[in-house]
Amino acid sequence: MAPSAWKDEISTVALAGACAINTWFCTNCLIDYSADVWALSSEPAEPDRLLFLRNYYSWRGWAPFVTPIFLLLTVPLPILVFNLSRELLASTFGWRRASPLRHLSDVVQALTLIGVILPIGVPAVGRVQGAVIEACAVNKRGKLATPADCQTRAEELLPVHLLMLILNLVMFFCDIAKSTGNRGAAATKDKAS
Repeated sequence: MAPSAWKDEISTVALAGACAINTWFCTNCLIDYSADVWALSSEPAEPDRLLFLRNYYSWRGWAPFVTPIFLLLTVPLPILVFNLSRELLASTFGWRRASPLRHLSDVVQALTLIGVILPIGVPAVGRVQGAVIEACAVNKRGKLATPADCQTRAEELLPVHLLMLILNLVMFFCDIAKSTGNRGAAATKDKAS
């Protein structure tokens, strides 16, 4: 049986695009997590900061410029899921050769996006942010109606946003590892020819 073909190297343009998109997602996750940490930095949390958090996530629901960019980035998502699935299967079943780093990066990145971010992370973020908006309702005097419930809901944001930040950093580093993971393979491929 003939040896399987080598996986294609990641082009500089593809790497730059992937890094730009991952930087966008990491930055947004970091800003969300920062807002959570700031609002919950005292015990009990200051009502004005909790109100800020409610207003911030209300704004994030349809932020000018930001939300349309997120929506635009979902357009190529089916193609990305297909390509990640294909690379995952090629690495898992040995259909294509690559360095161990490239195989590991392909597997981790596919499982991170398809197995965690899309089915678990994104719905969890929407759920907890919606719960904060609802629990941190304002009464007629412009104050929080139920500060204790608001703080409880706001505290649920911290682990979810931290998880999303970590997962997006994993995606970022997998792209970098994938681009460097097959460079040695090209030299080996040339020597074998």
